Amino acid sequence: MKNRYTYVMSDIHGDFNRFERAIREIDYDEEKDLLYIIGDAIDRGRKNLEMLNYIKTHPAIRFIKGNHELFLEMYLRGDLSAQTYEAYGGSNTRNEIDALTEEQRLEWYRYLNRLPLYAELELGDKAFVLTHSGLHADYMVRNKDATYSVMESIKKAAECAKYSWLISGDIHYMPAKILKSLDKFLIVGHTPCQHLNADESYHIFKNKAYHYICIDGGCQVQENGKLAVLRMEDEKEWYF
Repeated sequence: MKNRYTYVMSDIHGDFNRFERAIREIDYDEEKDLLYIIGDAIDRGRKNLEMLNYIKTHPAIRFIKGNHELFLEMYLRGDLSAQTYEAYGGSNTRNEIDALTEEQRLEWYRYLNRLPLYAELELGDKAFVLTHSGLHADYMVRNKDATYSVMESIKKAAECAKYSWLISGDIHYMPAKILKSLDKFLIVGHTPCQHLNADESYHIFKNKAYHYICIDGGCQVQENGKLAVLRMEDEKEWYF
């Protein structure tokens, strides 16, 4: 009997073909397994709404909002111009969304607006928080024991500065004394691992002493970009 597994990926960026290959080759079983996609499923690639529709219609997928989902939400609401959205990598998505009826666009807006910003996950005695960009340096919340509350810090940043938080790379530049004092382990995407690894590789960036890892392999962004997949139970990695 197949074990139940928990998979995590991020930053697919509209590369639906690569995504399909990934879930096929990791032996993902939607009847038993869970798949977390922690933001930026769209933009830059060519099958953005197909990617979103797959996520939307598969209940075993837990989808966390990234900055590119926020960009599309803002575009649909009229808070982001077509020119700006295109500059952010949304040209293909905009063309797809503009071809829809007003009712269909409203349906996508409502879907994006309701997406969660984080997920909490417990495996054995370990507690994880999955979110797109991580933390915002201006909204860190300390516990009474001098550790930093990951959840309260995320909630404060989301409430006070959602846009700035979702585009922030602060977690990678915070002082070690803060990161070593986080009360939960973070799994993030958003920043391509090529910018974090000393060898500029696409491999998942692991900084366990600092209580976080980054799984953005630079798919559709970096020349050597890959879609990275992490299986939580045994930390097995795949790259596509």
